[in-house]
Amino acid sequence: MDLRARLRNIEKRKRRDAQLLDDIRAGKYEHIAPASEYFAQKAEAPSPPPATPHPKAPPENPAGHALIMDQLRDARLVVGKSGRTIVREVTIDGEAALLASGYREGLLGGSGPVPMGALHHICKELEPADFAGISPGEIGFIDTETTGLAGGAGTVAFLVGCGWWEPVADGWRFRLEQYLIEDFCHERDMMERLAERLASFKVLVSFNGKCFDVPLLRSRAIMNRISPSVLNKFQVDLLHPARRLWKDVLPNVQLSTVEREVLGVYREGDIDSGLIPELFLNFARTGVCEEMTAILDHNVQDIASMAPLLVHLALAYDAPESCPLVSRWEEYRALSRWLEQQRDFDGAVRLIERAIEGCQCESDERAMMHKLAMLHKRRRDWAPAVELWDSLARGPLRRSATAWTELAKYHERAAKDPQAALAIVRKCLSQATMESELAMFTNGKDASVVVDFVADLEKRRARLEKRIAQSKKPRVEP
Repeated sequence: MDLRARLRNIEKRKRRDAQLLDDIRAGKYEHIAPASEYFAQKAEAPSPPPATPHPKAPPENPAGHALIMDQLRDARLVVGKSGRTIVREVTIDGEAALLASGYREGLLGGSGPVPMGALHHICKELEPADFAGISPGEIGFIDTETTGLAGGAGTVAFLVGCGWWEPVADGWRFRLEQYLIEDFCHERDMMERLAERLASFKVLVSFNGKCFDVPLLRSRAIMNRISPSVLNKFQVDLLHPARRLWKDVLPNVQLSTVEREVLGVYREGDIDSGLIPELFLNFARTGVCEEMTAILDHNVQDIASMAPLLVHLALAYDAPESCPLVSRWEEYRALSRWLEQQRDFDGAVRLIERAIEGCQCESDERAMMHKLAMLHKRRRDWAPAVELWDSLARGPLRRSATAWTELAKYHERAAKDPQAALAIVRKCLSQATMESELAMFTNGKDASVVVDFVADLEKRRARLEKRIAQSKKPRVEP
């Protein structure tokens, strides 16, 4: 908008304000009552007749709540000071049920439901000694079903599921509690009951909960004037170690995909998670809850799958070479990267060697061989590194340029032999000249790679020749 248009708008506002002032002075708005008088009159007015109920709304029982419990027969309605919450309890008991939910027989060797000594590998907040004072029963598994994925003040968790291990006479059993609200006005009651349950846990396990579920519950607790300190637990988010381990293996790292491809658990009749927000909003509006049982079962399966997934990941990161669940070369490669980040170079070398043994792709094999050579370099173990670089240097420069460079660096810096380094550079330049001549008879594929590499080689050769020439000059005595 130019300056003239802005000035015209300013003049229009001035004329409008002046007209409004003239109307007020002329008494045009005297019949409108002040705000204080309006609200006083409204308070004294009789209450309006009750609104007509929605045609699909279920009838109310004498206690005042909808008859939804007839359809959720395995749940109970708990009424509190702040509202009412539908509470559902589920127990997974016995070895057969555990195997059906994703455990494999003999996985833990009778040591308990969770390998406590290995959990520190997938939880950055805890050291190995921290788990010594934590029992399996103090680990809580949490998952939410919400009205959307956007987050913020407009997103509400209408269903929260919480699972934990409970000791029994012959071992352990897995228990779940689900907290469901009929409408948003009962959210405070649900949050109070959830806070009471979470107070007994020291560690919270979730799948993408560290970035979504827990922050959402914390904000909802604050908005309901409940202290969010109950959520200040050690967090174990299974999404991140699962993504690190299987991002190159699985089509995606969604929980349902990990269940199917890794745990061998196939969901039958499961509801589409993308429809859950819409189904709940329809339930809150009409009271019709035909799909709520399916939503509750979906939440149960999510939580029940986290327990074997926690065990699987903990054992895979703790002892990948002896873990029966790690078998694909992509998994060995991913764990090798992780061990390298932990500065365990010996373990990274062993795993990358196993990955190379199982790899059937030539390009991936060459990439891992180069990575293995670099790991040997970081260990200062030069003999196997040089052997690998010699093997990788055979082939066109577009694939072997890095190996030639590393060989030249080794002879110049580690072996202190500039003559050998210069010989390698000259040999590589000779191969580059030959490949450039051959490229003239082809379509010039990868010619730019060779040109850039040759420029670096020329600089390295000039520096090496200068260094050798200076070393041959006789010293002049003072």
